[in-house]
Amino acid sequence: MDAKSPLPAALQEKLNQLVEQFASHLAEELPRLRQLAERLPASDATQRRQQMEQLRAALHRLAGSAGTFGFAQLSQRTREQELQLQHWLQSDLLQPAELATFVEAISQLTAHTNTSTAVQTFQNP
Repeated sequence: MDAKSPLPAALQEKLNQLVEQFASHLAEELPRLRQLAERLPASDATQRRQQMEQLRAALHRLAGSAGTFGFAQLSQRTREQELQLQHWLQSDLLQPAELATFVEAISQLTAHTNTSTAVQTFQNP
């Protein structure tokens, strides 16, 4: 099958179902990540580092899987936030204002979960 051949209907339907399942996962995962990020400012240094590691790992997984399921913007945004955390973890340079901006960016990830755009990624040409 070349790149211009349409997908068989059964495969297209299965892909659409997988995108919908991933979107349902996002409905649970993104609020969890937001809550974790919101706890960062009130945490002591040891707790904050552990939470940042946990959040970085979750963002890493999400960046990869979001792209796979057609959520390109979400993938890019989560990757950006993952890299920010990685920088902070490596440098130990974290300013309160930067943390507030980071928490806001995590809160805004839901804006990049348009399922119809993701489904179109797999639509027949």
